[in-house]
Amino acid sequence: MPWQKKKLAYAVSLATFVTGLAASQLISTQATAAADELGERISQRASTMRSERIEQLKLDTPQRSQTDSRSIIDPQLHRVSGRQTVIVRLREAPVATSPNQSKAGRMAHKQKLQQSQEQFLDRVRSIVPRSQVKGRTQMVINSVFMEVDAAQVEALAQDPEVFRINRVKD
Repeated sequence: MPWQKKKLAYAVSLATFVTGLAASQLISTQATAAADELGERISQRASTMRSERIEQLKLDTPQRSQTDSRSIIDPQLHRVSGRQTVIVRLREAPVATSPNQSKAGRMAHKQKLQQSQEQFLDRVRSIVPRSQVKGRTQMVINSVFMEVDAAQVEALAQDPEVFRINRVKD
């Protein structure tokens, strides 16, 4: 008889375990489905709200940012006078950061930078006629070294291709 009691207790335990497992599986499936449904509803609502908010923020006409030339110019240049040697960094990326790093791609990009630097210098010569070019770089930094009167730096900074103007110190 004790053997049958053990068997019965084992069967009851096994049945309880299987019932609990099935119940937890059912609850887990229902919870996952409810979570998925809730996640989808939240996502749809957020998407709708986001696009509505973006539409509300949209400008009627495009605005063009005006960069303050003082943020482009090295602060030390505001405190000096007379002829100064400056490095003028231009906006276009140098050869080293060009996406096409083949030899032909680098050479083409360097030629393009040289042309854009020449166009920049043509504009500078009309604004600052007494400026003197000391050197140019295209590989690591797209820049032109120049000697200009400190009073003319502000006019130089107005060119749209100028990214930054720094004083060169010996």
